[in-house]
Amino acid sequence: MINVLLKKGLVCGTLVLFLGMSIVPIAGSISIEKEPSVAENCYLADDCYPVFNGTMGHSGWFVSPVNVSFVYDPDIVMLIFYKINEGIWTQYTEPFTINEQGLISFEWFFKNYSGDWSDIFVNHLKIDYTPPMIYLYHQVTGDKIVFTAHAVDTISGIGPFVEFYFNDVLQFTAIAPGPYQWTLQPIAHHTKFTVKVITYDGAGNMGSNSTTIKTVLTESQQSIPGNQQSNQLFHNLIFNLILRHQMMSQPFLN
Repeated sequence: MINVLLKKGLVCGTLVLFLGMSIVPIAGSISIEKEPSVAENCYLADDCYPVFNGTMGHSGWFVSPVNVSFVYDPDIVMLIFYKINEGIWTQYTEPFTINEQGLISFEWFFKNYSGDWSDIFVNHLKIDYTPPMIYLYHQVTGDKIVFTAHAVDTISGIGPFVEFYFNDVLQFTAIAPGPYQWTLQPIAHHTKFTVKVITYDGAGNMGSNSTTIKTVLTESQQSIPGNQQSNQLFHNLIFNLILRHQMMSQPFLN
């Protein structure tokens, strides 16, 4: 009987000791009661929310790097964490700048002094501060010159038009999707002039290019001279290589 009582007492003592250890918190640890989830609303009205400062362009696009700061009640909010796109979670300590371009996903959450974690909140930003690239080519045929422009932008996309200027005077507006062409005719009396093309991307950034024609042009000229034709083919090759590199390195974003 004594052995039985001792065995029962040992079992009960071990059970009590195990239960007691299970409810003692570990010093210095942070307990997350629930995993954060994606919230439907982007802001908490008073406790904590981000502020995005930058130059605004067209269609909700920022045309500059974006400075990010948080407005929060320091008596309530203890910790703030944020993540940009697929980056790592980073603790917020001071304002910082987003230099990435394209469609940006900005996620954040916080912990209050009661030990509660907020949901994960998500903001979507559009940033494009790179001007579009535009290339200008020309070809002489008889008494006319055909000017052709190729416009490229892999972030916010090319805008709705390309403008052609003759000696800084607007001559023609070519509407997207092109072809972007303008014809100067006749050319017999033009000995030196400049043609410029201007376009905009979807964010409102302007890109331009120009060419100055210095050769005396007459109606007897039937096509581009041999050296000009070689230059034209070389420019076309360079353009195609640049365009292919851009399309492979960064997907087109609407």
